[in-house]
Amino acid sequence: MSDSRAYKRFLATYARGYGMVSQSAKLWCHLNDVEEEITLEQYNKLPFISECGRSGIVATVAAFDDYFTSRFSECVTPILKCEGPTDGLIVLLAEAGMDLKAALELLHMKRPHRRIRSLIDSHFSEYTTQKFHVIDELYSAIGLPDICENAQKKAKRKNLKISVQHLIRRRHLIVHSGDTDRHNKLRKVDPKDTMKRMQNMKALVKNIEDIVVNRMKRCK
Repeated sequence: MSDSRAYKRFLATYARGYGMVSQSAKLWCHLNDVEEEITLEQYNKLPFISECGRSGIVATVAAFDDYFTSRFSECVTPILKCEGPTDGLIVLLAEAGMDLKAALELLHMKRPHRRIRSLIDSHFSEYTTQKFHVIDELYSAIGLPDICENAQKKAKRKNLKISVQHLIRRRHLIVHSGDTDRHNKLRKVDPKDTMKRMQNMKALVKNIEDIVVNRMKRCK
């Protein structure tokens, strides 16, 4: 397993989100003293059970979003030390506030790379990476263009990104419209489908992490 903090944090938050769905389904069975697999109707019969599923979706997508910004931040300083700034990094650093004045101030600092890392972390504190084209554009700045597509190819799963995107869209519906449809009725949560898509998200991130790890080996 990768030693990156970003990936370890993703796994920890992912486990909580996945557990909210799986354990809530088991809780229903326990409360109703049944052993068979829970159905869609049963899972959505008790509001607090399905709400656990929605919370799990939100937590899992939050882990997905946080991973990409955090992992990118971890890569910037080693690449700058090893290879110098790429054109993409120059643009990103400018967006983060590294203007000419800030660049000249680095000359008088004992730890200039720490200052750069702080700027990057601050810049990404409000940066959203839940769209694949945004992720691809970001990672192209460190020499990893089309990273999401390459991770999907690595998994040999043509619909992996589509499955993950479906989970992300469901998160948006939960957060922005309370998970209600146009008739103001609450959408149902399918625990089996949700857990499958969560597993797909985990697989995509794992492959992306492998790609990033291989990239960073060039800086050692």
